[in-house]
Amino acid sequence: MRLLNPSLEESKRDELEQFSNWVLAIGDGTAPAERKGDECEASWVTIPDGLLIHTDGDKIAAIVFEVYPDFLMNYNNPEYLASRAIVCPNNITVDEINDFIVSLIPGYSVHYLSCDTISKSSEHIPDFDVLYPTEFLNSINSLDSACCSA
Repeated sequence: MRLLNPSLEESKRDELEQFSNWVLAIGDGTAPAERKGDECEASWVTIPDGLLIHTDGDKIAAIVFEVYPDFLMNYNNPEYLASRAIVCPNNITVDEINDFIVSLIPGYSVHYLSCDTISKSSEHIPDFDVLYPTEFLNSINSLDSACCSA
């Protein structure tokens, strides 16, 4: 979508297009891969150095400050926030990054829960409220069972 922005400079457009093509190649499995050790199949992809964030310290802080430079001066600017994103492989990492970012924002935080009731789509079980109390629904993390299964 950013490539279609008519006000984008040509050099930025080329850079975004190269990145987009690289990401598509990773997703399609057509990016060059190599074998490590005695692996049967090549499955390791080299990430271009320009896409890496090098740090010996807190990795979450490093990626947050790379993606959101001058965060404390811009955290209440919707355009600043909407023009950036950190994509994560799982909800646990999302929670860690969100917790870190929220801890940076001055003031009090409020925790909003996403769902306090269960859909009563089946008429055969009339006691959903007893079977699934609000406290139980609020404790569910959608990846809890997936992370723990073998």
